[in-house]
Amino acid sequence: MATTYGRISYTTRDILGVAASHVEYISIDDTKTIANAVTFLDSYLDVIDPIQGGHIESAEICIIPDIGSRTAALSSSRVEQTGLFNFSQTGSPYKYASDIPALSNTVISSGTINLADSAVAAFIAFMEAAHTGFQIVSKYRFVLDILLDAAITFRKKRRALARVSTEPGT
Repeated sequence: MATTYGRISYTTRDILGVAASHVEYISIDDTKTIANAVTFLDSYLDVIDPIQGGHIESAEICIIPDIGSRTAALSSSRVEQTGLFNFSQTGSPYKYASDIPALSNTVISSGTINLADSAVAAFIAFMEAAHTGFQIVSKYRFVLDILLDAAITFRKKRRALARVSTEPGT
């Protein structure tokens, strides 16, 4: 039996409409199922609800796996440069956008995302595929169909950049 970690959280709203969130960190026996995790969350909410006066409007449980060592950041990487991948959705006329931060310059060709690049093709295939017991869906739980388009975009991260790149004077 191994242990992984996670968190449970809920959002409660008071009579004035003000919302507040609360988080608890948990350890999880890796032999437990999703149903066991949901039952645990329900049990937690059952003991929280009577001691607070707000309305619990949402709750979630999150598993935080140890992802191990991943590749180091490339010297040219910037989280502001993103790859915006738009997918069609089953049952919806709207696009679902997956915006990947720090898009690598190695997957850009002639100013656009190279969809023939093996890493990009693998990402697209993963997003479109049904996996055993799992599937990527939109916020509103629509299944992704096919990639419609992809674009290089830029998202401002000025505050974060200023925090890590400011050099104090002497």
